[in-house]
Amino acid sequence: MYRDIFIAASETHGRPAPVVAAMLYAFCPVAAYWYVRNVQAEVPFDVTWKAFEDYATGKTLLDFLGEYGLLDLLPAIKEYRTRVEDYRDKYIRFSGNTAAELNQFFVAVRDRDKREFGVQKGLDHVGGSWSSLMAYVRVWTFLMKDWKLQMKLKPREDQAEPVFQKFMVSLSAPKVGSKLSVHFPVWGWVWEYKRVRREYLGLLTDDERQDAVRFTLVHNSSLVGGKPWASGRPFVYALNNHGKANFIDLSIDHELVLSMVSRMYQAAVVGPNFPLAILNGDIGEKCASCGFKKVCLGSSGTMESSVVSRFMDENERERAYLVKHIAENEEVEGEDRNE
Repeated sequence: MYRDIFIAASETHGRPAPVVAAMLYAFCPVAAYWYVRNVQAEVPFDVTWKAFEDYATGKTLLDFLGEYGLLDLLPAIKEYRTRVEDYRDKYIRFSGNTAAELNQFFVAVRDRDKREFGVQKGLDHVGGSWSSLMAYVRVWTFLMKDWKLQMKLKPREDQAEPVFQKFMVSLSAPKVGSKLSVHFPVWGWVWEYKRVRREYLGLLTDDERQDAVRFTLVHNSSLVGGKPWASGRPFVYALNNHGKANFIDLSIDHELVLSMVSRMYQAAVVGPNFPLAILNGDIGEKCASCGFKKVCLGSSGTMESSVVSRFMDENERERAYLVKHIAENEEVEGEDRNE
């Protein structure tokens, strides 16, 4: 769900950007620690992001099943879709839960073991497993419709279907020089009716929580290339795996969040940086989708004392160098302001 942040972290490796450091610090201070110390971030696989990439091409789900060599699984996929539809029809009347298929008692497909033989190469395109294939199909078949319905993007008879695409936006904040702004990928829809145009952006979330730094930066972003947003600001939504699309609604003023970005960058450098994702019990959510997972947890899946000592007992010389880098960035910001 945080693939966008780690794409930005990977692309700015070796030249840490304050806005990326701030997003990582909010995600987990130790992730920000590794980032500002030039540890290469891996970009975690996200099956929803993969489905977005394919969906945005304009091709069909059937096209991609063919390209990936998964057409032999088409009967199973059709069975899955039918089962989800039936399960939703049955349970939405009682629970009101759009994504009833996430219930632990839902059985996706019968005799799945008999169908998996010889298709591993194809499954690798969508995450490598049967469950990831079903998740991929679910995005195409159900979640895209669920989200558009929640966002009221279903077109009328005289309207064209909203166009789904990837936007490249420029993220910046006060006291962060323009040379340190970051290009950031965001998925969304372009809605047009006659002469009216609007951009609806969707940020993936684990649940209905909206991480304030990422959401504020995107809401206050500009399009790469200098083209303005059609409505002055984009319409930003949180998209979750339950098919919910919630409009940006933070419990803190945007200007206050933006004013914290440069300080969060400094905190990432100076510390202390505690592994809050692990301490808060988010190892199954945040740690699993973290681009620095291997650095923190290694192959054992446990944070060792040698790793803890790195960010608790850091070399003073290295820290002094990074503090100097902060000062240089502030000088750059001052030069930009005077141009």
